[in-house]
Amino acid sequence: MISVIIPVYNRAKYIAVCLESIFRQTYTDFEILVVNDGSTDDLEEVLIPFADKIRYFSKPNGGGCQREECWHRECPRRICCVS
Repeated sequence: MISVIIPVYNRAKYIAVCLESIFRQTYTDFEILVVNDGSTDDLEEVLIPFADKIRYFSKPNGGGCQREECWHRECPRRICCVS
């Protein structure tokens, strides 16, 4: 299994298109982790239709290093990052 990690900060208007693109892939042995890095837009609202297909994490804004710590804790195997 591959973990597809999507770090997000104030990109609610793009996340649905990103997720739909991933779900259209022919390879299906993956999980999707969306890591909200303290967004102040309506990201959580936009993600509601995908709630049963993704793992969602929210944390205070802290930038790249803290975001990567979350990745390594949650998926210590193969990863693919989308940013």
